[in-house]
Amino acid sequence: MSIHQDIIDYIVACVRQTRFHPDVHTGASPRTGVKLSRLARALALVRGENFVSIDIVKEIF
Repeated sequence: MSIHQDIIDYIVACVRQTRFHPDVHTGASPRTGVKLSRLARALALVRGENFVSIDIVKEIF
């Protein structure tokens, strides 16, 4: 399953934002990004897609 570098960068940016948000006590760890990308791949596969789209990541996160 293909995941474009731009999508990976978006996932990393989302995870990093949780570390600096004033309403979040403990931000997400790097493992969260890995798991988020795996979940996005799985969802894309179930939907019959050949790649992970930004919309799938936004839907999850």
